[in-house]
Amino acid sequence: RRDRGRDNKMATPTSHVQVASLEAKASCTSQQQQQCKTPDAKKRDHDREEEMRKFADNFGLSPPTIKGSHTFDKAVKQIKFDFKRRWWKNASEEEKTILVFLYCRGSSFLGNLDQQKRQEIARSFLQSEKVRSRMKPVLNTDGDNDRSTHLAKHYVATVMVLHRWFQQEGASGFMDDMESVTYYLRNQRFGSCFLQSACVCMSYLLQSMGTSIAPPDASKFIRHNFTLKQLQQYVVEDNGGDSAAIYQILATQFLQADSKTPPLNSFACTQLLRPNWEGFFGLREYLKEQPLLLTKFVCNNFDVDRSTKTPGYTRFKTWGQKGEFIPLGKPEDRNKQSREEKIKAKLAASCYKKHGTFPVHDLKSLDIQQSMTDSTSSTMPSFDEYSNMADCTPSPMNSFEAEGDDFGDDEEVIGRSADSWKDSDYAEESLGEGDPAYHAMVLIGVREDVDGELYWLVQNSWSKMRIIEMSTSYLARSGAMLVCLDKQACSLRTSTREPMECSSSPVAESHVFERADGEHWSDWLVEADY
Repeated sequence: RRDRGRDNKMATPTSHVQVASLEAKASCTSQQQQQCKTPDAKKRDHDREEEMRKFADNFGLSPPTIKGSHTFDKAVKQIKFDFKRRWWKNASEEEKTILVFLYCRGSSFLGNLDQQKRQEIARSFLQSEKVRSRMKPVLNTDGDNDRSTHLAKHYVATVMVLHRWFQQEGASGFMDDMESVTYYLRNQRFGSCFLQSACVCMSYLLQSMGTSIAPPDASKFIRHNFTLKQLQQYVVEDNGGDSAAIYQILATQFLQADSKTPPLNSFACTQLLRPNWEGFFGLREYLKEQPLLLTKFVCNNFDVDRSTKTPGYTRFKTWGQKGEFIPLGKPEDRNKQSREEKIKAKLAASCYKKHGTFPVHDLKSLDIQQSMTDSTSSTMPSFDEYSNMADCTPSPMNSFEAEGDDFGDDEEVIGRSADSWKDSDYAEESLGEGDPAYHAMVLIGVREDVDGELYWLVQNSWSKMRIIEMSTSYLARSGAMLVCLDKQACSLRTSTREPMECSSSPVAESHVFERADGEHWSDWLVEADY
């Protein structure tokens, strides 16, 4: 009985010194025991370790290079120290995977917590089926899926719509020359708008600051770059889905300021209806220098009926009514037509470069820029060859005015109305009775028509309505918030606070994370130390 009491006391250390001492003793004892074991016992130990390695390798957890911390072997050793072998033997594959993932996160989990706290946190991620189901997408993601080659025609048509929109009288964007912007299209599978919008907005923000960096890989962002507290808040407490919080985290990664975090300013869109609102001028000034994140947008009959294949955008003027599709045909001037053909060829060719996820740490490195602009595939087809690719629409690219950006044969249309979204399986758990369906997008431009009415240009992550123009009254009635950065108070870091992974694909599709935008995180989530 005295021996058991002494063992129990040792099993719950109260300081890091005790933990280190126990680990050292355990290591020494383990070596002695290993020497005395029979070949069969050694084989069983080896098989158990290989089983754990298999889980780590299958889920990209051995070692967690993005965190750059403890090795997989360290994590395995710590699991054996914290949990009995019998628990591991009886645990499900799902439980084992979650445990290995947590222990591979490095110092944020192993170095700063005692054994009792580690066990408490680990069990919180295993406590219920709902918690484990929220953890699955984080573990299973392989990163954003590159769709550039298959949807090259869609990319060209969308970007050309943007170019033509900004050529209209009274239109302006976050850069003087909006044709110089490298546009990124991100297809959202339901539940990831809060990630994709923030990642695309950050890429455009960095471009406005003179640094061309592709959007962070949204599918890997939570898994690799959330702190332990943020991961608990997102998975265990189910308080995820705030695009403004994601944008704040990304700003902290790429930018530095005198304050703890780069300062963000927010505008309630309802203020746009106030006469002589003093912030109105400031909002337009912000939009001349940077994109704005549109968050907590209420989807109310947010849909459009399209009867034409001509490229164009969707205009929303009256709250609660469907949008109107506005075609943007090619210019009549032959010189402008010739110039557009060259731009289209360049855009189409960019979809055949060698794209994928690449690490970003040194923000001043030329290698980062080259990985986005110079790494072309040796088998990249020419512009003429592109039009005859078997996996793309066979019509020639230079006749896309007739075919438009209709891609029903190439891609499942992404984006539904709020009503159909509420009818989905996900809606039962995520939306309470009477709750609105929130959405997040990126505000990139504004246009003043001949009557002095303002229209705001938004880039969406739904391929059915990629480019959207909203009247001021419509935007105000949406109940959304606009979030922007105080660029005067911050500057670009020489390196990110943590290694990031970015996706250079012009068109990519995100993993399903089952979250709508607009959930509320605690203040400490975005202010947490990294």
